[in-house]
Parts: sequence; C-alpha cells; structure tokens
Amino acid sequence: MAQLEKDLGDPQIYSDRNRFLKAEQDYAAATKENQRLEKDYEAIFTKLMELEG
Repeated sequence: MAQLEKDLGDPQIYSDRNRFLKAEQDYAAATKENQRLEKDYEAIFTKLMELEG
C-alpha cells in the first residue's frame, strides 16, 4: 500500500496520464481490498472474543 501511495506522488508517474490512471486504479483496488479484509478481521476477532468469554 505504501508503494502505491508513493507511486501516486512520483512526478514521472504523475506526468504520464496513463501511468497515473493505472496507479490510481491500483490504489483504489488495494484500498477496497484492505477495507474488506478489515471487516473480516473485525468479525473474526469478535467471534474469537465471544468464544473465549
């Protein structure tokens, strides 16, 4: 994720419309996947706490 953020600020990528759009799409996809994984983690963690309790 950090590399994707870095790419978005890279002048070489930023100055090339196609490369920038690709980097932006990759970042959006990674963000969406990260959000999905966080929801899964929260659900699993909650279930774990219920089972331990």
